[in-house]
Amino acid sequence: MSKRALSAKLDDSLLSQTDQLVKLFKIPRNRALEEGLRLWVDLKSRELLARKMKEASLAVRKESLKNAGEWDEALQDGLGDD
Repeated sequence: MSKRALSAKLDDSLLSQTDQLVKLFKIPRNRALEEGLRLWVDLKSRELLARKMKEASLAVRKESLKNAGEWDEALQDGLGDD
């Protein structure tokens, strides 16, 4: 997998916590940042998918209500109270 350099400005406390943890776990800071970014991308991808599924669900619900209304009208045709 090819890699590209990235420059980022981080809050001092976040960088300090990161440095403490990478020393504790004996991993490169770059790997920690990659893992963090991967988690963020996965989270946001799931949020986006959930939003799309909600929109699709609402569209299906709207269409279903429309169809139910059409069926109700069709079933009521000619069934007046005599």
